[in-house]
Amino acid sequence: MEFYSNTRRPERKRENFTNKLQNVYRKEIDKLTGERKMVVDKKVDIYEKIQEYAEETKISNILQRYNVDMLSRLKEGETQLVDLTNLPENLLEAMVTIDNAKYLWERQSKDIKARFDNDFKKFIAGSENGQIMDILQREVQTQAERFNTVNQAQYVAPQQPIQQPVVDMQQPIQQPVQQTQNTNVGGMSTNV
Repeated sequence: MEFYSNTRRPERKRENFTNKLQNVYRKEIDKLTGERKMVVDKKVDIYEKIQEYAEETKISNILQRYNVDMLSRLKEGETQLVDLTNLPENLLEAMVTIDNAKYLWERQSKDIKARFDNDFKKFIAGSENGQIMDILQREVQTQAERFNTVNQAQYVAPQQPIQQPVVDMQQPIQQPVQQTQNTNVGGMSTNV
């Protein structure tokens, strides 16, 4: 029995690329020795195999699948202005944008998530039509109002009458008398 690994692989047999047929293999286990072998199961016509995927790979079919009829829009001849200033320039920026959107989605309350049927994709689609901005602005406004009412309740004390200090009018109020001393510095007299 022979063992293989990532560094030691079985010998490969090259196929001629001009062949019209490709071998399809299946695993077979020898019942006596337990060895696994690859045995030719059938031969497939390569051209036919390529043609199986032809309809799936046509760009017009892909666009129809996603309901994007860009070809007809381009044929209409209308001038279209598209703002591309905020588009990411590379894959890393696109991934950061998606991560930021997911972070924003996770921070939303249950009410906002319920408005989008708890679906992140609908939440992102709402950003295109401005629905998210309206909801978030309302949410920020209600949170600010809630914050103001809580703070006002904490810092506004109930109105209590100001109590005047009690002064006994029978005894005169005595204040300590500060004594001064005259000193003569450099011919000048100062009070200390």
